[in-house]
Amino acid sequence: MHCDGELNGGRPGSGPKRSPRFAVSLAAAGTTIMGACGARPDADPANAELPPDTTALPLARAWPPETEIVSGPGERALPDHYFLTLEGDTVDFGHLTGSVVVANFWGTWCFPCLEELPELARVDAVYEDSAVAFVGISVLSGTADHVRTFLADFEVEYPQWSGDTDLALDPFGIIGLPHTLILDQEGWIRYELLGPQTGPELTDRIEAVLAEPAAGAGPGGQESC
Repeated sequence: MHCDGELNGGRPGSGPKRSPRFAVSLAAAGTTIMGACGARPDADPANAELPPDTTALPLARAWPPETEIVSGPGERALPDHYFLTLEGDTVDFGHLTGSVVVANFWGTWCFPCLEELPELARVDAVYEDSAVAFVGISVLSGTADHVRTFLADFEVEYPQWSGDTDLALDPFGIIGLPHTLILDQEGWIRYELLGPQTGPELTDRIEAVLAEPAAGAGPGGQESC
């Protein structure tokens, strides 16, 4: 099952399209999310709950076949932006410099996101003791406790940040979930992945970044160590 309301065409400037799976596209805030996207894959949809403190969620639509945008070293810098941890502290990507970073934007109300969570958790476990850092960024997903419940259900242990539509999506140009960025050790965006990813797909891209030599100066203009 996927969400109704198919969008036509791909994202301008995107890379090659892959298999026709679906993600959740975000339209103007203030509309409600359609029923199927609020369900957990392992739960009865009739018992699925939306975030308790969220009354206005983006419209859910079918996303076209997911695409991949590939960038070379030094081509795409991260926006200078911060998020909140589930404990309420401010955080950004700066402290992760030196690691390959997998940043996954998702929502508890997004069915394809929940299907993808076990894949992310498995790959994170493989790279647990390496210079690869995973972080999840939950979008419009209710309270911290609500998010923690989902993370526990799916055995996700990597750090989680949170944000609303303006905070989490607009600076990054994200219009659909799930949406994953893979950053190199200097903090440059190397892969932008639209739609749910499998473990092998993520692993191939992580290994490709790990295999490359360091580019030198990061987005902030400082030479990396």
